[in-house]
Amino acid sequence: MARWFQKELPEGSRVWGVVRQQLLVHEKIPYTSHNSSACVVVELAELDFLDDLISRAARHLERHALVGTRALRYL
Repeated sequence: MARWFQKELPEGSRVWGVVRQQLLVHEKIPYTSHNSSACVVVELAELDFLDDLISRAARHLERHALVGTRALRYL
């Protein structure tokens, strides 16, 4: 899903890469074998595109995340 986001970037921006982050294993956090997140490292053509980039990322997650996933609760 993170790599698909490349198609959503503002013109002139590019993805440098995707970094997987292992989430904290803690008794208060529900654990699954997929307790990780992906962070897309983006070079913006213009800093003014930041708010637009955030909106595009939220829409991208809404379109592609599975129904009932926790990620949708935080958008």
